[in-house]
Amino acid sequence: MDRFDIVSALRTFATSKGWHFIYGSDEYASADWHEYAPDELVLVCDIVPLPKFGVHGGAVQDVTYSGLIMLGRKFEATTTASLDETMLQKHDRRLKDLWTLLSNNIGVMACSNGLTVSVGGSVNLINFYSTNIDFVKFDVIFTES
Repeated sequence: MDRFDIVSALRTFATSKGWHFIYGSDEYASADWHEYAPDELVLVCDIVPLPKFGVHGGAVQDVTYSGLIMLGRKFEATTTASLDETMLQKHDRRLKDLWTLLSNNIGVMACSNGLTVSVGGSVNLINFYSTNIDFVKFDVIFTES
């Protein structure tokens, strides 16, 4: 992985799994939306490199990457998302699976790129963006191992 291109590493990982990939979490993400088929997953990331320089600004010693990663699915083949669902129904039908998928796969991606990942916070994002996809989001920090 290029030291300043974690975005390409995440994009390659997502597309290798058949997931859609969107870079940018705000106004840029809405430009990428299209109609998704049942069970298609969408990985969104907004991550930037934070280089650490040597003494007096010397060469880059290492790079940390900070930002967010979100995984969402509009609906599954068996359970259509509905605005009248309770939060517990959303958890049982979709969110717990999304948390598991995101956790397991971010760990695999980090390992395969020589990175360590830590999570600084997480949140459910219900009916997010104009497409009303339920997402799970991690605030992440990747560090070179």
